[in-house]
Amino acid sequence: DDECLAVARGRLARPPQALPVEEVLQRFRAHGCASKPTRAWMLAMARSPTNLPWREFCALRDTFKMFDALELSGTVNLDSFLAVVAPEDSRSSPTTRLEAQGIWEAVCGEQESLSYCEFLAVLMPTVEDVFQDADSDAQLDPTSPTTRPSPLARSSSALSRQVSPDSDSQLLSRNGWNHSLPIASFLPLLNSGEQPRGVVQFEEDMRVSDVVRAMSEARLRWVVVRYRSGRAAFFDYMDISHHLVKSAAAGVRPSEAVSRAGSMVVGALANSSGHSAFVPMRVGTPLADVLRLITQTQDGQQQATPAAPVRRVPIVDDAGEVLHVFSCLDFLKL
Repeated sequence: DDECLAVARGRLARPPQALPVEEVLQRFRAHGCASKPTRAWMLAMARSPTNLPWREFCALRDTFKMFDALELSGTVNLDSFLAVVAPEDSRSSPTTRLEAQGIWEAVCGEQESLSYCEFLAVLMPTVEDVFQDADSDAQLDPTSPTTRPSPLARSSSALSRQVSPDSDSQLLSRNGWNHSLPIASFLPLLNSGEQPRGVVQFEEDMRVSDVVRAMSEARLRWVVVRYRSGRAAFFDYMDISHHLVKSAAAGVRPSEAVSRAGSMVVGALANSSGHSAFVPMRVGTPLADVLRLITQTQDGQQQATPAAPVRRVPIVDDAGEVLHVFSCLDFLKL
């Protein structure tokens, strides 16, 4: 009750660098849906988080302190979790206590508390989950509070409206996959058992430094750049490398080249390397046509290579909205 310590107690309960409660809940939801191999990998990363920028690590550390401030036990239990995300005396909390308890149980199960490393593993930036538990038969419920898509899933709702999964008997022919079916028939298989990740898009006048920072935080290799003229292009790290090598050949110092690239608008660098052309195809396009475009073949014959190869194909709806970007990795998933 000492007023002189009130400020110190306030900073302990709400560290300035701690993640917002809404972000904590989102990462708990994502971790609750993750497969066991991905959870184990995240825990290993949390024990030695050397891949995180120092500022991000400090944010995770301060977030743990915020949850541990109630009992100062070095662990976070359900009571500590609820006291922060859904306090009883607050009407403005982002979730109800019942919903928060469900989010906690999806992560911890019967485990009573989370250690420091286990808590950091939950808060680590989400990654694409390429695994699926062998004993998991339940389908994700997109309306469940524990499986809400991340803010990056901009096109997932549009995708669900446009396509619906066909049965395996329809997708399979006598000789294997029925490639004559539209690509829309196969897209639901790519998101089976996973949280959908939408296609991230930026306007052409965004600064390269801001786009790269967002890509790094979301662990993205590429994004889509939209131009006011209506066209679109891919932007990936090959474009940055191409620009830096070109600048070095012109005699520009590396530090100055990086600074110049960061201050440019992303529209000026999108696909400047010619790594992958942006050639959209409709959801009704047969899977075979999409694969031919990626492999640049027609009737088994190699086609003339265009100025920029097509390494990934945007799948768009009738309004031109990108629902999914299909690549050779997606074909391997199928």
